[in-house]
Amino acid sequence: MLLPPYCLLRRADSVHVIATALLDHIAGRGHRRIAERLRRPAATVRGWLRRASARAAFWRRYGVIHACHLAPDAGPFPPRATELAEALDALGEAARVGQEQHAAWAATDPWGAVSLVTGGRLLTPA
Repeated sequence: MLLPPYCLLRRADSVHVIATALLDHIAGRGHRRIAERLRRPAATVRGWLRRASARAAFWRRYGVIHACHLAPDAGPFPPRATELAEALDALGEAARVGQEQHAAWAATDPWGAVSLVTGGRLLTPA
């Protein structure tokens, strides 16, 4: 079955809700504050953050490779404070390049394009 770009595999919440949690986490907020803000259970948000952090190195490499494959001049990919921040930067660049090169992706918002880059697997197990 094909999922719309705003869906992640095995997740009830959209990529936009989960991305908001990840960005809040990078900004230094804890899982309880994020959960309260998003009106989601704290355990759910904690699970998202743990899974995303555990997979950050993989998604950083994947994002850089994908972006450079589509556009050799993609980047730059500057160091950030956390591996998760670097991963989201790399995936964001891959999504941006993908939107520039694929007409079907152009109509998708940036987080939908990140979901397309990852095949909806941003939070799936290793």
